[in-house]
Amino acid sequence: MPMDRALELLEYYGEYPPANVTLALAHLKRETKSKRAARRVSESEATAELGQLSGQIGSAPRPVPEHLREMAAWANQQLNRNAK
Repeated sequence: MPMDRALELLEYYGEYPPANVTLALAHLKRETKSKRAARRVSESEATAELGQLSGQIGSAPRPVPEHLREMAAWANQQLNRNAK
């Protein structure tokens, strides 16, 4: 999918979230911030867990390129801005 189409899709989802997201928000119990904070793991821990899982399917994890990290951060900013 071209980047401009992906960005349009993210903007659309910001205005009209998918049905599964809407239903989950309406019917699933939200976790408190303390529970979410307790669940968070560091990037190195997540990479280690991914490495263990990928060993079962035969591919080792690779680090995410910096430009993709920046793109994801920008997309999150756009979603947060549209949510306000």
